[in-house]
Amino acid sequence: MRLLSTLLISFFCLSIFLSTACQHQKTEQEKMYTTVMDIHDNVMPEMSTIQRLRKKLKAIDTSLVKTPTYPSILTHLNALDQADEGMMSWMAEFSNPTPETDEATALAYLKNEKDRITKVRDQMLESIASAKKALKEAENAVSIDTTSTK
Repeated sequence: MRLLSTLLISFFCLSIFLSTACQHQKTEQEKMYTTVMDIHDNVMPEMSTIQRLRKKLKAIDTSLVKTPTYPSILTHLNALDQADEGMMSWMAEFSNPTPETDEATALAYLKNEKDRITKVRDQMLESIASAKKALKEAENAVSIDTTSTK
């Protein structure tokens, strides 16, 4: 019985050792790919926010917005369109390097793609923040105008 317990414990320890020893260590290329995709995956859900904001901006009755400091709705729609197009273009153009690609070449490509998707992310977040601010200003302007005429 004691021998069986010792064998089971030894087998268990050996299997743990082998499973951890055989784990694949990520290369710099794999780490960079993960970084690029994390940036993309974190900002991709904001595409629906962009669509929702575009719809709200298009629904504003510009004749009710009379404040001189109110930014142009077309400017915000254009910024949202450009952010949307930036993400769509990046996704269409991105291609993960194959295992046959020279590692230095692949790493340089992925670093460039990290810069590109970071710019897309920033453009998206800036256009969203700006559009939200414009919508709030429009709502305030409309509520001020409608209450002042009563």
